[in-house]
Amino acid sequence: MGTIALSSWPDTATGSPLPPPGWYPDGSTQSMRWWDGQAWTDHRAPQSPVIQPVNRNGWLHAFKNLFANLWREQATRWWLIVVAAAIVVGCTALIIANVVNQRDEISYSEGARHGERYAATVMGFSRAGASGGVTKGDIESACTSYGNQVAETYGYDAEDYADGCFDRAYEILSN
Repeated sequence: MGTIALSSWPDTATGSPLPPPGWYPDGSTQSMRWWDGQAWTDHRAPQSPVIQPVNRNGWLHAFKNLFANLWREQATRWWLIVVAAAIVVGCTALIIANVVNQRDEISYSEGARHGERYAATVMGFSRAGASGGVTKGDIESACTSYGNQVAETYGYDAEDYADGCFDRAYEILSN
């Protein structure tokens, strides 16, 4: 309800119904004044906050509210746990991928160094008068064989080591 001016209620001139008894804001002061249903009384009280209507559902309503609040809190907690777990899993995957990628790059690089040595050896035999040439299959076979041995001994990735060896040896020997 809005502010009720003392002069406007009750409006006996228009015949409007009178408001029910209760505390109403006093338009002339910052207090509440008691309306007895027929006339204003001298009873006054400090201005009070708006009071919500009483819930008639009793314990059932209280139980529903408690359950709803607990559900919201638990759902929020679980949501935070799921998000945190996803972040941890994602970061772990990135770290592992980076370590694996570094291992692959190191394996390829070391294989390429071996490919240079292999090509130098083949060219040395060729200059020394050895007959026959080296095929792509020969280079691949030698690099794969040595890559498997080195992978076991030094922990390189055998496939990347062999790829690096083949690519570099073939590049040198094809020129």
